[in-house]
Formats: sequence, structure tokens, C-alpha cells
Amino acid sequence: MKTRLILSALLLVNGMLFQSCTDDSSPVETPPRTIEPPAWQSPGVHLAVGNTYHWRYTRISSFGNIFMWDENCAVTGETTIDGSRDFILSTGEKLKSQGDTVFAFTQNTISVFYSLTVSIGQAVPFLGNQLTVSFIDTSNVFGETQKIVSVLNQGDTPGNLFAGRYASRFGLIGIDRSEATYVIRGTLVGARIGTVNYGYAP
Repeated sequence: MKTRLILSALLLVNGMLFQSCTDDSSPVETPPRTIEPPAWQSPGVHLAVGNTYHWRYTRISSFGNIFMWDENCAVTGETTIDGSRDFILSTGEKLKSQGDTVFAFTQNTISVFYSLTVSIGQAVPFLGNQLTVSFIDTSNVFGETQKIVSVLNQGDTPGNLFAGRYASRFGLIGIDRSEATYVIRGTLVGARIGTVNYGYAP
């Protein structure tokens, strides 16, 4: 009699335990989700008065002659155009940055100078030309992780830009231009952004 009562009690407890394990209404513990940060976080192309960009140019002639020189381009002032804040460069351009797109104001017209919101194979405006996005990468530029867009012109017209590269914070970092008897390649080798110097700072 006692044995039968003990067995009945054990069966009752086992049944209760089994039911609690299979009851759909019991709360289910889920591990916390980890969200991977993006490889780069774009603060938008940085334009401000005082920014200076140090460029190195190489001219390679069809005869194999090489000539190199350095130039600086600076943001020298700012102006308001149609209620918008535009920055004036020492090269004469008037530019403004809105997120990942830089606009140019020329001859009373606003146009896209270049944009980071693009996809490979897309035809895009680039410094007044129409080029095709050939490569999009994430890489280190002067110690900072940046999104880099490479654009290419398949044409071979002298005087035109045929390639360029730009980054999410520094903007233009490379320009290639073809002429009748030579090619000019420009590379950004340093910059002063705000109060911080990068690379071969001007």
C-alpha cells in the first residue's frame, strides 16, 4: 500500500515536471542580440573654412618623361546662396555638403559634384563629368576608416577626367586626367581638417 502511494506520488511529480517543461505558456529565454557596427560610419564630407588639402601631381608623357609637383587647395571662405551655406575654395569652386553628397554652384546652377550614395556600374556626375562607378571599398585613409568610391570614364577624349577616387570624410583623394600627349595623376597626400593634420599636412 505504501509502495503504491509512493509510486503514485512519483508519477504525479514526474507528470507535473514534464508538463512544466512542455507548457507553451512558460516564458522562453532568448539570448541578447548582438548588432555588428558598420565597418565605417559616415559623418558626411567635411567642409569648413580653413580646411587645406595637399595634392601631389605626376605628369607622365607619352615619351616616358615624368614631372612632379605639389599644390595646396584651401577652403578660403563661405557664402550664402539661395539660403544655403556654400564654401569657397581657392580653386574657385563653390561647394556645399549635404550628408554623403557634395554639390557645386556654377553659373547660377546647383549640380552634384560627387556622391557616396552610389552603386557599382552606375553612371554618376563627377566634377562636371559623367563617369561610371567602378569600385566601392572600405579602407584606411590617413588613419581613419572610410568608404571609398572609384569612378572611371571608358572614353579616351583628351582633356577629360578618366578616373577619380573620393572618400567619405576627406572628399576627393585622387584624380586622373588625360591630355593629347600625357596623363596627369593627382593624389591627396595630406590635409588639415579643422585643427587636425593628416599625412603630409600643408
